[in-house]
Amino acid sequence: MNQLTQQQKTQFLSELSSQFKYVLAYHSEFIRHLTIFKRIVSLNVFFLFVVGAIIITVNTGLFILQPSIEQLPLLLVSIQYTTEIYCFCTMFQKLDDENNQLRQYVYALDWIHSLDGLISEDDRRYCKIIYKNTLMMLAQVNDGIALNAGGMFSVDLKTFTDLMSNVYSLLTLMMRTMRT
Repeated sequence: MNQLTQQQKTQFLSELSSQFKYVLAYHSEFIRHLTIFKRIVSLNVFFLFVVGAIIITVNTGLFILQPSIEQLPLLLVSIQYTTEIYCFCTMFQKLDDENNQLRQYVYALDWIHSLDGLISEDDRRYCKIIYKNTLMMLAQVNDGIALNAGGMFSVDLKTFTDLMSNVYSLLTLMMRTMRT
């Protein structure tokens, strides 16, 4: 910014302030809609995970015990549930990753050094507005956007991995008890 004229600095800060207000309003609206979505979907996702784990375990077990073309639909339903759960977990994992990246960007802004050389009252006013909006944005992204399925566990790829590990354990237990 040191190479800019005073008029260019003021114009730049004015536009930055305006754009940052727009971004903050857009992000606030996104968070509001996401909160409503999470309230509606939380219990449904919990049931999807529980029922999905049971269906995947039982159907895969039945297919392994009697592999035939008639049992193939059971395996396809297991694959379908696995894919649905994976896609849901991946979607929320990516949203959370983007939120964390945004948090790092906002947190890493160097506001103290950016005020050097600002002598105009307008420049200082725009910087204060930008700084306040940055703090509001930081407060929003610090809350996180993770979805908790039924309020019990987060919906992310770690949960998917844990679920598939539990399915494998249940499948192994089921196979051992059915063969003895």
